[in-house]
Amino acid sequence: MYCTNCGKDGVRENSTACLGCGISPHAAEKNYCCNCGEKLNNVNQVICTKCGCSVKSIATSGESKRIIAGILGLCFGGIGVHKFYLGSWGWGIVYLAAVVLTAGFGALVTSPIALVESIIYLTMDDTKFAKKYSQETRSPFRW
Repeated sequence: MYCTNCGKDGVRENSTACLGCGISPHAAEKNYCCNCGEKLNNVNQVICTKCGCSVKSIATSGESKRIIAGILGLCFGGIGVHKFYLGSWGWGIVYLAAVVLTAGFGALVTSPIALVESIIYLTMDDTKFAKKYSQETRSPFRW
């Protein structure tokens, strides 16, 4: 079997990670558990029958969080709501303070930045977004 990420041959069907790239060899496919690599019986399966991991929440949480962050950035990005949502509360405070301390004129700077960030969120691949903005990588000043 070939890894769907790097194309390395010889990857076992139920492998958790590819030895070539270190990513789940089934990351691009929806019919494998991303926790243990077990092939799912059905695309609509809710949990993995081997490890008990919730399959639906893992598959959909990255996409919905990415879209919500993009929409928040478009609507309320000037005051940094999207930064608070992604866990970068330090940058959220900077955006909010820039607007409040300048009586709203700071939004002339923060709003275009938030617009560009929103476009990046909405066009970013789900796996890249999940890696960059996961719970483990949260920090107050994460860009």
